[in-house]
Amino acid sequence: MQIYRNRLGRADHAIAVGAGFASGDYDLRIPAILGLPLTWWERACFRSKLRADIRDRSDFLRDIGIDVLEAHAEACRFFWQPITLKRP
Repeated sequence: MQIYRNRLGRADHAIAVGAGFASGDYDLRIPAILGLPLTWWERACFRSKLRADIRDRSDFLRDIGIDVLEAHAEACRFFWQPITLKRP
């Protein structure tokens, strides 16, 4: 057990050696956590526009090399799932 001390020399908390994330990454990456709602909002907007394109302009999707079935599968995904639709 390792004890970390603050500036006054008092023990703030004790941490067992080896405790932490399975990945070994002890940094929580606060900016990434705070930016997550923005990422989710962008994905939701992208999928909403994709649904409108499937409904109104499916021929444009074919022109840029995206199959309508692939676009439909992407549009049905949840906002927290990453975007998997890739252009060739």
